[in-house]
Amino acid sequence: MKMKRITLTNMILAVALVISLSVIFLTAFKALHKDDESSMSAKSKIEKTSGENMISDDNGKTWMSEADYQKKYPGVDVDWWTYEEYKEWFEQEKATLQKLVNAPGWSKERVDSAIKKYEQTLEDIKNGAKVSKPVNGDNSLGMVASNNSSNSDFR
Repeated sequence: MKMKRITLTNMILAVALVISLSVIFLTAFKALHKDDESSMSAKSKIEKTSGENMISDDNGKTWMSEADYQKKYPGVDVDWWTYEEYKEWFEQEKATLQKLVNAPGWSKERVDSAIKKYEQTLEDIKNGAKVSKPVNGDNSLGMVASNNSSNSDFR
């Protein structure tokens, strides 16, 4: 059985990577699509005849349907943990972590620390925070949306 290990550090690095890549891609997109306008952003309008939301990605020169815009610029597929799902996963992970005590690179303190962080994440989810499952199937990427109600290490 392949062991899944997601540590707080990996999650923080993953969020930082997602943000960094977003900035890099946005910068590259702007460079590739230079315009005479001083700023570039998507614009939206409601088509009078059909009532359909139309979006322009070239400052109003051309317009496309919202569905076509979503196809052209797909978003990240994010699946959020529910409290019950995370609790079930955590119970399995806790058993796996307990087996790692004294394995190369692992100590009881390190295992206890990981369990404590996972417990805090479970509590955060219970209190309304959103924690993603792996993003787009990549176990090294995750997202956290906090409600700032606890002192979790995610903040």
